[in-house]
Amino acid sequence: MRKIGYCGLIGLALLIMAAGPAFGKRELIQDRQGETILTYEHSYALMIGVSHYTHWPGLPGVEQDMQAVRGRLEQMGFQVTLKENPRDQDALNKIFQEFIMRWGREEENRLLFYFAGHGETLPQKYGGNMGYLVAADAPLPKKDGQGFLNNEQEFLDHALDMEMIEVYAKRIQARHALFVFDSCFSGSIFSLSRAVPEHISYKTERPVRQFITSGSADEEVPDESVFRRQFLAALQGEGDVDNDGYVTGSELGLFLEKKVGPTTNGDQNPQYGKIRDPNLSKGDFVFALPQPSPTPTPRPATAPAPPDGQFSIEDLQAQTEWRRYQQRLEEAFAQARAFENRAAVVQDAIAAWQRFLEYAAQDNPYSDQDEGLRQQAHSRIAALRARPTATPASPSPSNAWTDPVTGMDFVWIPGGCFQMGQTEAEKTWLIQQIGEDTYNRYYDDELPRHKVCLEGFWLGKYEVTNAQYRQWKRDHDSGDFAGHSLNGDRQPVVRVSWKEATAFADWLTEQHHGKYTFRLPSEAQWEYAVRAGTTSSRFWGDDPDKACGYANVYDQTAKEVLDFSRTAHHCRDNYVVTAPVGGAARFEANAFGLYDMLGNVWEWCADSYEDSYDGASPAGAPRGTLGDGKTKVLRGGSWDSYPWLVRSAIRNGFNPDNRGSLIGFRLVVSPRTP
Repeated sequence: MRKIGYCGLIGLALLIMAAGPAFGKRELIQDRQGETILTYEHSYALMIGVSHYTHWPGLPGVEQDMQAVRGRLEQMGFQVTLKENPRDQDALNKIFQEFIMRWGREEENRLLFYFAGHGETLPQKYGGNMGYLVAADAPLPKKDGQGFLNNEQEFLDHALDMEMIEVYAKRIQARHALFVFDSCFSGSIFSLSRAVPEHISYKTERPVRQFITSGSADEEVPDESVFRRQFLAALQGEGDVDNDGYVTGSELGLFLEKKVGPTTNGDQNPQYGKIRDPNLSKGDFVFALPQPSPTPTPRPATAPAPPDGQFSIEDLQAQTEWRRYQQRLEEAFAQARAFENRAAVVQDAIAAWQRFLEYAAQDNPYSDQDEGLRQQAHSRIAALRARPTATPASPSPSNAWTDPVTGMDFVWIPGGCFQMGQTEAEKTWLIQQIGEDTYNRYYDDELPRHKVCLEGFWLGKYEVTNAQYRQWKRDHDSGDFAGHSLNGDRQPVVRVSWKEATAFADWLTEQHHGKYTFRLPSEAQWEYAVRAGTTSSRFWGDDPDKACGYANVYDQTAKEVLDFSRTAHHCRDNYVVTAPVGGAARFEANAFGLYDMLGNVWEWCADSYEDSYDGASPAGAPRGTLGDGKTKVLRGGSWDSYPWLVRSAIRNGFNPDNRGSLIGFRLVVSPRTP
């Protein structure tokens, strides 16, 4: 439960890296004379949505909001990093820090931050107020008669104050950054603006940090966000106050102030402005609107006659209505995409896309974007229909078996008995390496050694890959570590919680219509499988420095690149982070034909973690349940593990809600009995 080490504490518990290394498109901003006055080399957006609160009212509409805004930003050339339901202040800080460190150092980058969730305003004892972004596990504030908190420390541990946002805003080296909060709070770090936005000019390129909130203190943001709808309308072109083809941050704030307040009958009044810093308040963030291709008008041979008829703006009104139609289509598309990600049955997902196509049947004469959405919907239907539905012969001990839905290979593990846990020789070696105090604190949970007898079972030959997992959650991002990608199709999926791994298994069970059951292995099944009949500390023997022929571990390759302050294996496996699963990485399998049982990624097991084997079932039944509130078992070590972590007996525990760059899983499958 405590054996992760420095990198593990970051990677396993907190590290939430920005999306992979692809870049947003270059954007040239020109004034009315056509002169380029600003160039955005790359555009990045960090979106944080909190919908599932433990104590506060839930905001289910946030998920739809995030998908709709994400889709629009991607169409405008932003590379979007989406983070959902950070649990506490540490998680929020890590998200901001990692994103800014990765994308905020280049002056020509453009950064957008978008938060949707609860906000809170609290009085300060020195006077004034402070605004907070509220994380998923924050307690409800318990206020005294003066509005001060009785549970102050607990709340502050699960919220991020606006002073910290100011620190992040100043830490950014990029010229332009815009922070948008679909939350209500006050005590803000910016000066309120009421000036009429200026035209694009040389002033625009100056550094700026701009802020927009959807409301002030004591105002409630509804779950169905009016602010989000008007935000999208502004980026469709309605926010272009001076009709120059751009929406600046100032125009956006002014538009939202004028539209949201009246729409909500004054219940919600957005605020906008620039940071209180003269060095960061002169410029203006700019969104470039899609420009229609101009149609050349031939010059008449003779001067035309004066026009007849009445003044009319019906065509302009029609264009406005079509822009709103386009906005509704994008929202519907986001709903269909979110439904597909959650759908347990393929036909339900297909039905959702067909319903979208019915809704989007009418062609928008002023845009090609609606046709693009229809084409994407047709592509999703084709991909879903292409999924194999035929089921091969049932798995049996006489044949290998491949799941037809994901392509996962399963290996038959014959039943038998074994001694589970740490040997005396292993204990002696560990104490020599790390000392008795460290051993007693961290490694005696592998005792007492005890006999377990198991029936045969089918276990995944490899860890579940990114490509396989994305058949369930298409937008899953395994991210990277220190610039090294974890997102390859053949790399093991990481940043998956125990609950998500279990949900993936349930989804896969549904795809087989009850014929097979998929689940995480029990801890006893896992150790029996990794040992494969051996009694040594590792399935290849006791020598940790032979690991590189069998496992991806913290070796000399990783040490030269990452240089963690820890003992590395004295060998080379040629991988810095996760390796492609199995034979693709040229590691040898154990005697059962299983790959990567040690190293590469820690693997979730079904059991709740206990700090000893006292009371463990001799039949290897999993201990604990989902609702018992306990941490869940991880086994096997990972790509950043030092020698005493890469052993068959090693065990760990971790919160079932948490994710990390070191955590993956593999599955057990069994035919269902009638």
